[in-house]
Amino acid sequence: ASEWYEANGSVSRAIHHALVCEDLGRVLDLIEAHGLAALSQAEVRKVKGWFDSLPEELIRSRPYLCVLFAWTLWLTNYSDPPAAVDDWVKDAERALPVGRPVSKDEDWGKDQEVTAHIQSIRASMAFFRGEDPRMVIDLARQALDLVQERDCWLQSMLCHFISACHVVLGDIESAILFDEHALRYAKACDFDYLVIGIYYDQAVIAIRQGRL
Repeated sequence: ASEWYEANGSVSRAIHHALVCEDLGRVLDLIEAHGLAALSQAEVRKVKGWFDSLPEELIRSRPYLCVLFAWTLWLTNYSDPPAAVDDWVKDAERALPVGRPVSKDEDWGKDQEVTAHIQSIRASMAFFRGEDPRMVIDLARQALDLVQERDCWLQSMLCHFISACHVVLGDIESAILFDEHALRYAKACDFDYLVIGIYYDQAVIAIRQGRL
């Protein structure tokens, strides 16, 4: 039943049936496969519910799930993210193999993807903590160097943070450029929540420039 529900687009029901059958490995697989897409659709509470159905030690067994849970906690209250976000990022780091170089030119595997998420979460947290915008831009650019081109969700978030930092620094031209990149990536992954936010920011900039 779980496979049928997944094939027909009902991930929550697929997870429910896997839980009923006590197939926790399949639950982990389902969240890994569909969690990020659900977050991009602003289904944060739904994803949080999926994670809440699992013991924490199982989540910690997979680095990618650690960063996905960190994003979920952060998006639950992004203006005042809980300390647990940092804890889960550290758990993800500890679970990664030690001593392997990370480059986006390598075959893109889960380890590299996790590292890109770790860097992105740290840039996001620094942004919302109001840290030096130049430092946030540096962190976000470091994350962008790791993010695979196909990962539109991360690309859109990072470009939007860089744009916002440029606004703070008074570099409106760079802000507009990075918001255009963010908008393109957000549309590509149907990240409608961010698309709306970018349009709002663009309108604010246009008003400041006397174009609206």
